[in-house]
Amino acid sequence: MHQVKAAPGHRGGPADVPGVVRDLRLDEDDLEVGTSGRVGGVLVHRCGYRSSMNRPSTMAGLLVLLSSPVTIALADGPVTPDREYVVIASERCRETDGWSQVAGALAAKHAADLLVFEDSPEELLPELRRRHPRLVGVVAMPDEAGRARMGEFHRLLRRLDDDPYLDARWGVVTASDWPAAMEMVRAERPLRIRTMLSNTPVPLEVAPDGAYFDEGVAGRRVERSGGGEETEILGDPHTADEFARAFNTLAPDLLVTSGRTNEERWMIGYTFDGGRVVVAEDGSLRARTPDGDETVLANPGPMAMLGAGSCLLGYVPDSGVLPLRFIEQAGARQVVGYCSTTWYGAGGWDLYRRFLEEPGRHSLAESTWLAQQELIRRFAAEFPGAPEVSTEGFDERAVPEFREAVSERTGMPRTDERFKDLSGLLWDRDALVLLGDPAWRVELEEGDLPWSVRRRRVGDRLELELTVHDDLSESSTPAVILEDRVRPGRVLEGAGTSPVLLDDLVFIPGLVDVPVGESVTLVLEAPLVDPKTPGRRVTRSQVDGVLAGIEESLADRLRMVIGIAGVNGAELVRAIGEVPPDHRGSMHHLVSNLPPRDARELPASFLLEQVRLAHESFAGSPWRAGVPEEVFLDAVLPHAHIDERRDDWRGAFTDRFRDLAWSVDTQEEAVRLLNREVFKAHGIEFDSNKRLTNEQSPYQTIIQKCASCTGMSIMLANACRAAGIPARLAGIPEWPTGDNHTWIEVFDPVDGRWHWIEAFGSGAYDEGWWVEKVRGIAQEDHEDPRFRIWAAGWTRTDDPADRMPLWWLTPEDDPIPGVDRTAVYARNRSTAEKASE
Repeated sequence: MHQVKAAPGHRGGPADVPGVVRDLRLDEDDLEVGTSGRVGGVLVHRCGYRSSMNRPSTMAGLLVLLSSPVTIALADGPVTPDREYVVIASERCRETDGWSQVAGALAAKHAADLLVFEDSPEELLPELRRRHPRLVGVVAMPDEAGRARMGEFHRLLRRLDDDPYLDARWGVVTASDWPAAMEMVRAERPLRIRTMLSNTPVPLEVAPDGAYFDEGVAGRRVERSGGGEETEILGDPHTADEFARAFNTLAPDLLVTSGRTNEERWMIGYTFDGGRVVVAEDGSLRARTPDGDETVLANPGPMAMLGAGSCLLGYVPDSGVLPLRFIEQAGARQVVGYCSTTWYGAGGWDLYRRFLEEPGRHSLAESTWLAQQELIRRFAAEFPGAPEVSTEGFDERAVPEFREAVSERTGMPRTDERFKDLSGLLWDRDALVLLGDPAWRVELEEGDLPWSVRRRRVGDRLELELTVHDDLSESSTPAVILEDRVRPGRVLEGAGTSPVLLDDLVFIPGLVDVPVGESVTLVLEAPLVDPKTPGRRVTRSQVDGVLAGIEESLADRLRMVIGIAGVNGAELVRAIGEVPPDHRGSMHHLVSNLPPRDARELPASFLLEQVRLAHESFAGSPWRAGVPEEVFLDAVLPHAHIDERRDDWRGAFTDRFRDLAWSVDTQEEAVRLLNREVFKAHGIEFDSNKRLTNEQSPYQTIIQKCASCTGMSIMLANACRAAGIPARLAGIPEWPTGDNHTWIEVFDPVDGRWHWIEAFGSGAYDEGWWVEKVRGIAQEDHEDPRFRIWAAGWTRTDDPADRMPLWWLTPEDDPIPGVDRTAVYARNRSTAEKASE
């Protein structure tokens, strides 16, 4: 059960969303783990447990039946779910091995629900209107991502409320096969553009290293290196081979494309034949000169592509097309382009201006959404009252037929000088698409901006102070994305800027008329849709009150954690103050060792329940006698092991597995029983390729139905803790030959020792396929901590030697407390070895 390292910048891949189609008009006790159900005809998947405790759910949302007053709470899940993200897939996609795992991975990544349609995304409209998500990730197999389906999603997501605009930022995760699509899902850390390549002039000053090949001048290219001056080079007009060398050497973070493109080739020159990028017969991505010489293009990625003026760069009729080859072979994790031919191109070039000429203001996905919205705004502003003409029924190349339909429907002759804009806006608003996760951030370093904004909220009023720094006549229409949704109201001040207020966006077209160097204040009536009470930092007297009488060094540690928590310090103080007297020591231990992320995010109710249930299970455990208090505090009480997502798992695992574990005679029998049943209960299989990440939380594993050894070990260790059995993760961060492995250790009070056991295995204590290998490495006593044996702990010290060196952690991540177990494993023998003596 090796775990294979993911590519740099990624975490690792996932599995099927569990569940059986069921009628959700049932009692809560009838809901199983990973249930699925139809809400108004929509198949909704999320992971929840049968629960008899009726606890308030912290899972990704409550499921409110549209046809019934009953509210069904599917228990547990992520402690801090993302309620603004929704994943959509077809039922065919969900039922196809590999692609089902991609959909599950995207849902697991964002703690989001997965909505499934049978025939058309239109089936989801009532449920989407109820949820009104801000982000929608669509998972589609390559034959589901053509022009017609892209148009369906554009039209669907403009209808979640009454205005004509897109109501959610959206993107499509697709690729030539599911492993490549999984890499798009795994893109997690923001991509900051450091290197850039283009076949059209771009502002090279926005990135330290870059080059562009001028599509309008044969043989001309401009380069910049190390943030220095630009250098112009006039070379061979046949630029394909030079472009290939630049691509393979520079390994660009961003590739900007323009020129003549279709699903099979991209012309590097526009006014001349400089060669092309093609999909070769063997499926590889190649640059081909006019003479026929070819060079394979390769980039480890991650990379993003911005198709400013390239037709069909977002067109995916099947698995062999150009954009999918860039995803599979050149590391592209976001691709923005047209899913049709276009004569107009306003959307792509507006995207170019917003992203490249306003560096650092918006991510690539946000800039795409703004460009899509701008097409809609222009149509409404320039052609008020014009009838709608849908692109439905027109394929990706049916431009003449569509323009004829526009003329007939609107009564505007094609000879009218405004007809190009009218028909172009209607065509392009359904054509510009983003392939990839819309939440993944591709960003430029913040640079000089042509205008700036300062925001201030006063009650229901939103005040924007706008300052113009440069001529805006050739810029994109100024727009401000709002952090929180609002209810659009009146313009109270600054009406001369002609603002267009949407629920999460303000366009300010009149700002272009403000002279350079001047400012204008725009005041809008914009009450928040979901007002949040601003958190207040806990006072010193409140902290002193709950820490009174606590030993000084522990009190100092608690003060430090409460300080790190910021406004969430009030939750920690409440947890400490409300815990029953006989559980205070446990709460003090739990809180004093919280990593910073947990201190800032976990609510008091969660911490109080962890302490209560841990004590309840431990007190009833048949094997508690002989377990030292420090073992309970470090291996039963904690809610987490390493850096996995924080899930509210304990209550549901207690309900499901505690009595099962207690039904046998010995603790070893209980652990072995749990090792069989916890995975069988959810249909979970070992798969290091289809899982999202190494350190999967329990519900990420359940919704994917697979994990690698670390995710499996977290599941088993949590089931043990739910039964009051002390358990912790252990493993070798890295074999000297590569890869790594994780298992669990269980403390057995019979002999007072920690015993290891393989998660998802069938062996007894101290057995496993890796035992001899681990013992040999332990006996070598490597100085490098990566090659030593570790157990994860909870108690934090200031000694760097007490930290588990997991290979995927970065310097920015919270360190994981660890116990060096190398010496123990060097001398330990298996149960079978002992029995043979």
